[in-house]
Amino acid sequence: MLVSYEKLTADPDSEFREICRFIGLEWDPAVLSGEQSAYGQHRQKGTMQTRAEQVARPIKSRTGVWREVLSEDQARYVRKKTRQL
Repeated sequence: MLVSYEKLTADPDSEFREICRFIGLEWDPAVLSGEQSAYGQHRQKGTMQTRAEQVARPIKSRTGVWREVLSEDQARYVRKKTRQL
């Protein structure tokens, strides 16, 4: 299954429902709450604490932000590597 970042961030509920259906799991809206993630069940440190904070945030679209972050050479490299997709 190919999941588009743009679709995932524009409509996380529908996309995660489809992902769950595809892999044979029952849909649970708690998936998007971030509160009951495996990261939140234990006190985390360092990188894992950062990850726990990230998964607890709502999903939001950052489509196009790459234009502000990547140089033209970096963008060209990514386009070349992902052209098939």
